[in-house]
Amino acid sequence: QGLAIRYPERVTALVLCDTAHKIGDDALWNMRIETVNTKGISALTDSIMQRWFMPEYRTPDNPDFVGYTAMLTRTTTDGYAGTSAALRDTDYTELTRKLKVPTLCLGGDHDGSTPPSLMRELASLIEGSEYTVIENAGHLPCIDQPARTASVISDFLGRTL
Repeated sequence: QGLAIRYPERVTALVLCDTAHKIGDDALWNMRIETVNTKGISALTDSIMQRWFMPEYRTPDNPDFVGYTAMLTRTTTDGYAGTSAALRDTDYTELTRKLKVPTLCLGGDHDGSTPPSLMRELASLIEGSEYTVIENAGHLPCIDQPARTASVISDFLGRTL
């Protein structure tokens, strides 16, 4: 999204998946930064995984879920705090209105990080954009529903490019 805003001549189509023009508010990100700095990433892990994945995916016998959890918990404190600060400080609301390329906005129907209402709002900022909800998917529909996600993206790109 930022690339398309900064260098529109380099982008012919755009797929925005489980993102937004503005995610959360200062209080949310400041709380996460404070928590990770004082208690570590483990204090946030369960709540993050609940926002990212469907309940049936979040089981200790799912090796992929265990792997994604390990990936998150290996994130450094500075890395997580820095990413949180970047998200806190990024507001593409007005700049997103200037996007003039074919755009697909899609997200999981159970996304707890960038819920469908936020994705719909993002799509409404981009004239002519398409909006698709991936059923039975959380924040990472490419993991929860890989075939459906790939199909939606492929169809969009096939019609667009």
